[in-house]
Amino acid sequence: QELTPAAKNAGIGGGMFGAALYFVLNALILLFIAGALGIWAWLGVPIAVAFVIMAGVMILIAAILGLIGYARVRKVKGPEQTIAAGQQTVDSVKAAIERGNAAATAKEIEGQVQPQHAVTSRR
Repeated sequence: QELTPAAKNAGIGGGMFGAALYFVLNALILLFIAGALGIWAWLGVPIAVAFVIMAGVMILIAAILGLIGYARVRKVKGPEQTIAAGQQTVDSVKAAIERGNAAATAKEIEGQVQPQHAVTSRR
């Protein structure tokens, strides 16, 4: 019940971000069209050529951003300390199991078995 308002606000906020993204993408499309029409008017080339030039510019920008992103992703390394700690835990558990199995199958158990004392009830 405590999390309901937070979840509701998070859902509404996420929806608002989604709507904002939709409008930004539409604005970018309009800017690309305006850019192509600007090239057409400025250079006096056929309109199809202007759109091809604008598409080439967009592909160039995408390639640069993709290469930067690829270089950043290659720098990501795994959680080495966490993996080492997990492996150490697994090794400790395996060693404990082996010691337990060895003790359970041993012919002699070290130490003495203590006799159980009779439990007396009081009235």
